[in-house]
Amino acid sequence: MFRIPTLRVFFLLVLSLLFASNQGFTQIVTVKWHNLPLKKCLKELKKDHGLDFAYDPQKFGDKKVSLEGNYASTDIVLNRISEQIGAKWESIEGVVIFLEVQEKDVMEIYSVKGVVLDGQKRERLPGAMVYFEPSLRSTSTNQDGYFFLEGAIPGDGFLVARYLGYKIFRQPLSELKGRSQIQIRLEPEPHLLDEVTVDENPENTLFQSQEISTISFNQAKMKNFPALGEIDPFRSVQLLPGIGSTDENLSGISIRGGSGDQSLVLYDGFRIFHLDHFFGFLSSFNADAMKKINIYKGGYPANFGGGASGIVELNGKTGDPQKPHGSVGLNLLSAQATLEVPISKKWSLFLAGRRSYTDIVASPSYKKMMENVLNNDERTDLSDEEQSYDELQPDFYYYDVNGKLSFRPDERNLFSLTVFNSRDNFRIDNSDQITDLSYETENRTTWGVTGL
Repeated sequence: MFRIPTLRVFFLLVLSLLFASNQGFTQIVTVKWHNLPLKKCLKELKKDHGLDFAYDPQKFGDKKVSLEGNYASTDIVLNRISEQIGAKWESIEGVVIFLEVQEKDVMEIYSVKGVVLDGQKRERLPGAMVYFEPSLRSTSTNQDGYFFLEGAIPGDGFLVARYLGYKIFRQPLSELKGRSQIQIRLEPEPHLLDEVTVDENPENTLFQSQEISTISFNQAKMKNFPALGEIDPFRSVQLLPGIGSTDENLSGISIRGGSGDQSLVLYDGFRIFHLDHFFGFLSSFNADAMKKINIYKGGYPANFGGGASGIVELNGKTGDPQKPHGSVGLNLLSAQATLEVPISKKWSLFLAGRRSYTDIVASPSYKKMMENVLNNDERTDLSDEEQSYDELQPDFYYYDVNGKLSFRPDERNLFSLTVFNSRDNFRIDNSDQITDLSYETENRTTWGVTGL
């Protein structure tokens, strides 16, 4: 005869009791109420499912409920009742108690989408942090300044946006009801820095990023880095952790020990191959035309391909769609200018140009750099004529032009056409006379890159 062990019988009996004790809360519930007073609804639930209820008659006595259908449990029915009478329920020692809902306890589903702009220039701000408060459910704007955020938030919550160098934006969620899309304008906020004391053991923490092996910074950050004659985005990048230069005198970059051609450099989405001016001393990118630089030293997204060691993504400015303005600058090597022109409410144009004046005025910085270039080849077997030729002073200048035409059909979309042109021009003129024969030579070399 087959016998079930006593311990197994006891275990099955306990499970049966537990199931029976919860039967009232898990069995199928069928209701058909049409504008029925709360008291009668609860009386019916007590009769059919053995539930006991408690509530304040002064607050909920005149409430009515409309509900019809089959429900998987009494919990679902109680939730539907609570939504209709504006209450919340709790089960304490087998008694279901309806409590008044405070305004701060009401959770609502909010879906917010929009764009974050500079409050003065109307420039879109990529990488701005947008979040709900107090839940701290957050997101960040994409390259074009757009964001989408969704979450369950109390009715007295806030939408908050913040960006480095700008005042914090905070707006009650109650003011966003019925708005399909919003436009957040952040106002610049200057920060007065405290006195800095440099000692022999400084703490050099340049950037902190929440994403692994990713660094991002904007034009304002570039101005804080040391410059060789003028502000250079790639010279700034060389000072970051995990990134070095291909040569101590050149602006090329080496990410995680890779060579210069193993790094993928993108400017507004298209690849740039020739990256330097002045034989490598300066990069081809005008800092005044850059809005943001993203550097991926590892683990970069799948949409980037062609870079074995890392990615450098440069985003150019789109121009102010509200009012025209520009800037002019001069340094020890070149002069530069920018112009932002709103063509219409939906069209804007950004232009930036830079040209060295080294072929007109040779500054001490330029002379020193050119001396390093000409002395790179250590040749000691030159004749007197070759030595005199080698000591000639060449004419050299470089320039680059950035242009961007932007079209905004609506607040969600942005179309842009970017033009980039960079050139270096090198010339050496020489004249000499041998007996009755005189001659003149002119050597010209031009190189550069054009992108569209």
